[in-house]
Amino acid sequence: MNIFSVLSTATWALHTSQTEIGVTGQNVANINNPNYTKETANIIAGPTQDYGRYSIGSGISVANVTSSFSSYLFNQSLDNNTSVASWTATSGELNQMNQIMNDTNGTGISNAISKFFSAFQTLSNNPADATARQSTVAAGQTLSAQISGAATSLGQMQINENSNIKALVPKINDISNQITALNKEIHQTENSGNVNNNARDQRNGLIKQLSGLTGISYFEQSNGEDVVMLKNGTPLVAGEAAYNLSTGISKFNPQLTNIYWNSPNGNQTDITSTISGGQLGALVASRDGAVATALSNLNTLAGAITTGVNNLNASGYGLDGSTGVNFFNPLTPGGAGAPTNTGTGVITGTLINQGNVDTSQFNLAFDGTNYTVTNKDQGNATALSGASFASVQSFFQQRGYSISMTGTPKAGDSFSVSAVNNAAVLMSVNSTVVNDVNKIAAGSTTQVGDGTNARLVGNLGTQKIVGGAWSATGTTGSTGVYSLNDYYASAVGSVGTQTKTATDNVTLYQGSAAQTSNLIEQSSGVNMDEEMVNLVKFQNAYQASAKTITIVDQMLKTLMNVT
Repeated sequence: MNIFSVLSTATWALHTSQTEIGVTGQNVANINNPNYTKETANIIAGPTQDYGRYSIGSGISVANVTSSFSSYLFNQSLDNNTSVASWTATSGELNQMNQIMNDTNGTGISNAISKFFSAFQTLSNNPADATARQSTVAAGQTLSAQISGAATSLGQMQINENSNIKALVPKINDISNQITALNKEIHQTENSGNVNNNARDQRNGLIKQLSGLTGISYFEQSNGEDVVMLKNGTPLVAGEAAYNLSTGISKFNPQLTNIYWNSPNGNQTDITSTISGGQLGALVASRDGAVATALSNLNTLAGAITTGVNNLNASGYGLDGSTGVNFFNPLTPGGAGAPTNTGTGVITGTLINQGNVDTSQFNLAFDGTNYTVTNKDQGNATALSGASFASVQSFFQQRGYSISMTGTPKAGDSFSVSAVNNAAVLMSVNSTVVNDVNKIAAGSTTQVGDGTNARLVGNLGTQKIVGGAWSATGTTGSTGVYSLNDYYASAVGSVGTQTKTATDNVTLYQGSAAQTSNLIEQSSGVNMDEEMVNLVKFQNAYQASAKTITIVDQMLKTLMNVT
């Protein structure tokens, strides 16, 4: 081994120590960067050189700089992040619903129902009393205002959720485009054999940010570029190509927005019903699920009250001898197409027999040739199958209303059909009764003191008139399974249960996220104490290498002086 070989070995050692100190400095500088993954300079020994009977190594060098990234823990953090964001958003929406439907302070809908039917009971004892009649109208107005107000607030919730959905889509697109740009940078950098850890950390941070907006999955290709997909498999990022989402007005509800995936050839696919997880999934699920269900329940409640009271009031006699008068404005049957429909079919309806109207909510499905009708209030029990549209029309005519369809449905399309379509929002006391309280049909006869009919109306408050099977004979009240207050209490209780579940899941997944974060910190995070020890160690190594060069320099000078 010659003296210049020693000098070369020391020089490589200096370069290596410099690199190690640089990597350590990078770690320390990024200690508060949540997306940074600790880096390590990996050292290898230089090749050995033979010197007769022995061999000596030629020093050390840096093989590469790697990050302590764990794909397993990262995927866990993505799932936790999606769940926390989803359940937090869900909890917030359900808490709003609880406030709208809150019935614990004695001023809610249940109380209004009780007071309304109590007013009819009071009227039955003195049917000629003007004050009792005014009180009955006032109680009806309060009840209809409570139900209509709750339904309007829930409808406004859907509009607000819709706005938030529209606002999230551009954010998702922006992150997708940033990931695409980083994919390109990483590919170009690593194509020569280097590893771009900084760009990878940035990309991972964006992927995690995206996982809070919507449920995603991802994998890395052999060229270092990531593919990011929605949970339904729809690609958002495929290497250096981004597939953006867009929003558009629902053709069945102009107040609501659908989400579309834009394919490379310009076609749009409606993916609204398949969105899940994250803030976006929670908002879609609330808007089209929990809030829609609550509105449906209020429509059923309003429909049962309107139908039951109107049937009796129309069959009785007012103080002025009038008959056939509705206490509430009558129902307006109709329907709505499912968000996933691809045809142009639109359902409209007309009330034809209030005395025997079925207030159940139905689903009408089209397979391309025939129709199937199921009763959603009875667990989607099949009521009609393999039927022509004429048979469907006859089916609903037997239930007190007619339906018609404009446009053309396509195979797989479905429609919600009900006599109580928008019944809650539209619920109001008939202006004829408001303007003349003598039109309230308290009696079954024209006798002035007859309060029989008012008593029958009052009894509806405790009778089971909601949620029953339809019967061609008798009133809906004879076949119901819930009283009005029981039905509403069940609807409120369902929201309460869902709220508690959401709150519990927020706590659960926050704990899981914290545990995963701790594991990531232990394996990939920067430990300041460890880095300070490394700095001292690498500094000493650098000084030792420099000392070696100094000694070699002295040796060379000695040799030069000898000659």
